[in-house]
Amino acid sequence: MVSEQIHALQGRQCLAVTFDEATEQWIFDFEHKAMLTVASPWRIIVGGRIRLGWRDHGQPFGLPSPVNGVSEATKFLGGVEVKSASVAAETSDLVISFVSGCRLEVFNGSSGAVCRPGRRRLGEV
Repeated sequence: MVSEQIHALQGRQCLAVTFDEATEQWIFDFEHKAMLTVASPWRIIVGGRIRLGWRDHGQPFGLPSPVNGVSEATKFLGGVEVKSASVAAETSDLVISFVSGCRLEVFNGSSGAVCRPGRRRLGEV
């Protein structure tokens, strides 16, 4: 069932990316009320390089102001259509590829944790 819901993201645009400070979860909103709520590590790959990761939000990295992960993620994913989405059988890693060529990868970062790259509520993808 989760696999079908993940595949249903194909063709939908990412509308918004938000971060819930209270739960430390990232929310990726897609067209037609589809939502991916992520409490696991994730990264955005562009041009074969990691351009943003879940821990970059708020980090100074020697920049004039800390990284705003919400605006950076929105810059890469906002308004962009999903080309494909899949879940790896062995690791439960989630890969969402966009028509722009960038990828959102959600992965399990621990051998001791349950392999669930994203939690979902009823009605969410």
